[in-house]
Amino acid sequence: MGGTISIVERVEQLRRVDFFEGVAGHVLAALAQASDELALGADDLLLRQGEPGDRMFITLEGELDVVFDGRTIDHLGAGAVVGELAVLLPEARTATVRCATPARFLVVAKETVDELLLDHPEMALGVIRSLVRRVHSRNAHDRAAAQP
Repeated sequence: MGGTISIVERVEQLRRVDFFEGVAGHVLAALAQASDELALGADDLLLRQGEPGDRMFITLEGELDVVFDGRTIDHLGAGAVVGELAVLLPEARTATVRCATPARFLVVAKETVDELLLDHPEMALGVIRSLVRRVHSRNAHDRAAAQP
């Protein structure tokens, strides 16, 4: 895993993330500038279900397991955004996220997300599109699982 990456490299990473689809480069640059980096090892916890959240995490490298009520419900890789629900709506974390491999993240504070969403409606639209796709995917998965 590499070390600290430049703002330009952060922007390039953010361009590949579905969550930021349609977001202008200057907005991604502001997000990149305001983010921090975090590196964790395999089996480290990134988020714990039930705890309050004030940051979201953009996965640069590594694989993650999403655990709900002790059961693994998803496996994510580079480009995944986690913790965004607690940043958008101040409630407890809905799941635990554990690193399945060593992983690196960009970390974005709630205040930064709030400011960017207010100042740049296209970011809000990208976030909405991403969340709607996630709901559709989950619904399709649930329907498939319910079939005999």
